[in-house]
Amino acid sequence: MNEELEKVGLRLNKSKPNITIIPQKTGGIQFNAQIQLTKIDKKMVSDIMHEYKMHNAHVTFRGDYSVDELIDVIEGNRRYVKCLYVYNKIDTISIEEVNDFSQEPLNACISVHMELGLDILLQKIWRALDMVRVYTKRRGQ
Repeated sequence: MNEELEKVGLRLNKSKPNITIIPQKTGGIQFNAQIQLTKIDKKMVSDIMHEYKMHNAHVTFRGDYSVDELIDVIEGNRRYVKCLYVYNKIDTISIEEVNDFSQEPLNACISVHMELGLDILLQKIWRALDMVRVYTKRRGQ
């Protein structure tokens, strides 16, 4: 399932690469990396930029990113989405399997029929979306 979403441009539970590309009129490809890169080098960045017909640009990496992440930034049509995996019908499997599924922080195990785990799901949704409650009045007023 993740592979299908990756192909259409959705990146689940990933953050957008901190790569800056500033097009220039002249000067070729100027490359700057603020940390030691292990997945890509200056030659590869230059080759990829030339493939995408970008011959003059200033490229800055603020992290150790791969070729795919550079291409995502160049194309600019990728969406980075938070995702929570919800497993229903946990009443039909063993407790050990439920424990295995629920070990991951992005997994929630529920049973709608028996109303199990719904409060945990609600907490995880609030946490995943970074939601906060804002009261316009003090409680009780």
